[in-house]
Amino acid sequence: MKPTLAPLPRLILMSGLLAGALPSPGAPSAPDPLEGTWSGTAESTGVTPSEQAAIGIRFQGAADGTFAVLGYFPKAHVSASAFGSVKADPQVKGRYAGGGGLVFDLNGNEVTGAFWGDARVRLHRSPALPAEDEAPAAPQGPGPLWTYQAKAGFWTRAAVAGALAYIASADGVLHAVRLGDGLQEWECPTGAPVYDEPTVRDGVVYLTNDAGFLVAVDAGSGRENWRVDIGGGKVARDLPGPSSTLWDYRASSPELHAGVLYVGSADGGCHAIDARTHATLWRFATAERVRSRPLVAAGRVIFAGFDGFVHALNLRSGAQEWKVDTKGAIPSDPALAGGAVVIGSRGCRLHALRADDGSPAWTAFQWYSWVESTAVPADGRIYIGSSDLRKVRELDGATGLTRWECDVGGWCWAAPAASAGRVFIGTAGTAVRYPSSALQPVGSLCAVDRSTGQLKWRSPAPSRADAYLAGYVGSPVVEGGRVVVGGLDGTLCAYPAGD
Repeated sequence: MKPTLAPLPRLILMSGLLAGALPSPGAPSAPDPLEGTWSGTAESTGVTPSEQAAIGIRFQGAADGTFAVLGYFPKAHVSASAFGSVKADPQVKGRYAGGGGLVFDLNGNEVTGAFWGDARVRLHRSPALPAEDEAPAAPQGPGPLWTYQAKAGFWTRAAVAGALAYIASADGVLHAVRLGDGLQEWECPTGAPVYDEPTVRDGVVYLTNDAGFLVAVDAGSGRENWRVDIGGGKVARDLPGPSSTLWDYRASSPELHAGVLYVGSADGGCHAIDARTHATLWRFATAERVRSRPLVAAGRVIFAGFDGFVHALNLRSGAQEWKVDTKGAIPSDPALAGGAVVIGSRGCRLHALRADDGSPAWTAFQWYSWVESTAVPADGRIYIGSSDLRKVRELDGATGLTRWECDVGGWCWAAPAASAGRVFIGTAGTAVRYPSSALQPVGSLCAVDRSTGQLKWRSPAPSRADAYLAGYVGSPVVEGGRVVVGGLDGTLCAYPAGD
């Protein structure tokens, strides 16, 4: 995906950017050895570790001597997608180059080249092109143990404390729901839409709303204790849709550490607020909205935002100690795995940064897919979803190498939830048709075997004719033998988590 255009996979978006350069159909005056179909592999570059994926290209000549580049890339659900165009380089024999960093070198029956600075390819002439993956098949999942219905959709994860699940809906209402039977304990209106996961500590629920307030609510009664204006109330949210440019569907959850609440705001601030006096201790300003939860690690506050940077600040003063550019907006939360901060971005990479100085431990390329999901460390492994790839992955926490990946059929923006034997993840889907893919992303809750990566079951979410998205954007949570997840239709469900 790309934040400045309609919500399509990045490979498709790149073709949109380059479509103006595509030649009109027509045959060149003489056949060129590049013309035709080629298949082989693409290998990620500029990351450690590197990975390979199958790819095919059809070079289609035109009368003006240019060649349309049509890509077949099953990993990203792309078939016959226009990648751009190339033309023979008069200075270098056998070289064809074009916009967007497309460069190909022809040597007999082999083509080598590069895509957009992210991958290199090695291809051989072949009459067959890689076929798009089939939709994943899995048994129907179990029915819910209970359901709870709100008046607006849930875009976030529930916070579980004691016998209650606390979750806020897009109409600004904070709900306290009993885990045992799904009945409401209380509800508290906050006055503006809520898109962050509440934080529950010492009998208090903390959350933010789109009016720019940090709100504290008594966890037992649902009575509001206090609120503080943290700014950003005038920043308009840009939810996913056909004309969306930012895909801005999250908010920063407060992080409580040693009596101080650290929280981001839509106006680009990261705030330190005394939880007892409600006084602002410091504010650090960035250029873009901050939608991820801060992390306290290695004596620092580490947070990220739509400016594409991971920032590390001094806990007491708020002074910046290091920052790292990920080359893409960051809507997900940083997670601590060992001594590294793991975070993905819309730069299509997952980064592991050493918490003390921000130096890279490893970087994993996500094959032109935005990384919207927050990483979940467990037992030396890392579990994370991907957007256009529609997969959940298990990575080695020390190296970033993929141990397994499972196609779950929908956009995995949510963080997974791991139990002893399974990984649960929600997906979002849409009815929008993509010209280069026969498979539509679908919304569902999926259970994956942790040891094998096999899809065990899937419970589809109901489609919504009146909405662009359906399914789950908020993450599931496993608690007390239940998987609790809130859907975009406003239904909070509890499913059995039995392994």
